[in-house]
Amino acid sequence: MRAWIIVLVIGQALLVFSSARMEAQESAQNGRKLVLKINPVYPDLARKRQLSGTVKMLVTVTPDGTVKKMELLGGRPLLTQTAQSAVQKWKWQAAADETRELVEIGFHP
Repeated sequence: MRAWIIVLVIGQALLVFSSARMEAQESAQNGRKLVLKINPVYPDLARKRQLSGTVKMLVTVTPDGTVKKMELLGGRPLLTQTAQSAVQKWKWQAAADETRELVEIGFHP
């Protein structure tokens, strides 16, 4: 009985750690500072199905800091559209040249 309690406590600790890790990935950048971030809406259908996952994309950012193009690298189809809609509204700090930024957004019910 005691072993099951230990397993449950360790499992919960790992779940909290992995959730915190995914949240940290949302702000992962290649070096250019993000000045405006719109959070994606967790789709109702995904919430009802308790779907979780990470959407990964490579974003081309213009010198003025707006999104020029997004290349989807992975993620559940039910989550990718809402992630792309949010990232399209993001704004980075101005720079001399276009840059490519890796963006990872975690979704958890």
